[in-house]
Amino acid sequence: MGEGPSEPSKAKKKASRGGVAGFSWRTIVLVLLGIYAVLLIVVNSKRVNVDFVFFHAATRVVWLVLLSMALGALIMWLIPRFRHKRPDKS
Repeated sequence: MGEGPSEPSKAKKKASRGGVAGFSWRTIVLVLLGIYAVLLIVVNSKRVNVDFVFFHAATRVVWLVLLSMALGALIMWLIPRFRHKRPDKS
């Protein structure tokens, strides 16, 4: 009988596609990002004074970095939503 590729051979192909020592690339990247996040917090734990427009505050640098990242992500998310499509003048 003409059978297609068997299930065990498909599983072997999926297992041998990538990764290191049996871990998927996604897991490796997530672990590296987690380590980077911990290092970011430890290295930037110094307290600084920040002068905002109407008030000032003392906070840690890591909170300023995270706040800046969040505001940047919010702006990048909002920009396409506020763009108006120009009507075609044909």
